[in-house]
Amino acid sequence: MKKRQRMAIQFAGVVLLMGLVTACKQSPEAEEHAHDHHDEHASVLASFESSVEDVLEHGATIQEAFESDSPDAAHDALHIIGHLIETLPELAVDTDLSESDWSEVKSASDQLMEAYGHVDAQFHGVTDGPSFADVKPTILQATEVLRKLADKSAAAKPQQP
Repeated sequence: MKKRQRMAIQFAGVVLLMGLVTACKQSPEAEEHAHDHHDEHASVLASFESSVEDVLEHGATIQEAFESDSPDAAHDALHIIGHLIETLPELAVDTDLSESDWSEVKSASDQLMEAYGHVDAQFHGVTDGPSFADVKPTILQATEVLRKLADKSAAAKPQQP
């Protein structure tokens, strides 16, 4: 299967998954942001590197919300970041990273999904699970792995004049 076809199928799968993974009602502003974000990536299929950057940006928003004692400000970003993290392993396959690197992307993505899942559960009645502070070290470690692999992937791309 050609890379372009594979990416189109992956994109269609992500769109379908985004439609299915809506356990929470998002605010109208968050829905508009997610739609705008989706449109950005629909016009130019997301790269692994840009998706990692988006994960880092939304992660910073979530961290800031919890550290400023405004956890409700993190709720919408948690759902957006979940959708982004789900795409990373497949996007990594389309880079020049090695299979070993792909495994690291998958592992870091799984760690982030679990950590952010615990945080999101707090918004849905789970009171005895880990707090953001409890999972923050895991989040920081996993995002650092992704950042390094995104940098490595970007460095392997031919420079355009």
